[in-house]
Amino acid sequence: MNLVPYTVRLYRSGPQADTFTEDELERIQQGHLDFLAAQRPWTYANGPFRDQPDESLRGFGIMRSSVQDTLAAVQADPAVVAGRMRAEAFTWLVPEGKLPFEP
Repeated sequence: MNLVPYTVRLYRSGPQADTFTEDELERIQQGHLDFLAAQRPWTYANGPFRDQPDESLRGFGIMRSSVQDTLAAVQADPAVVAGRMRAEAFTWLVPEGKLPFEP
């Protein structure tokens, strides 16, 4: 079986996740959404998680960039900058032909 590498970006709650006012959260969320929109050329799939008991996992993306480039880019995400979220990136190995897109 041939395994194909993809980069996965995982968002988790950050160290400041519960410290913002509603207005601050709205501003951070809009900045986060704008950041994600700007990342579309390098993203296969992206989205939030829901229905989690502690909400520590926030969302993920499957990226066209390397782990290093993904981690470098995410440092500009306003949600990460503010500490609302933190990001991890890693390589995910998938059997060739199992996903509707190619790396």
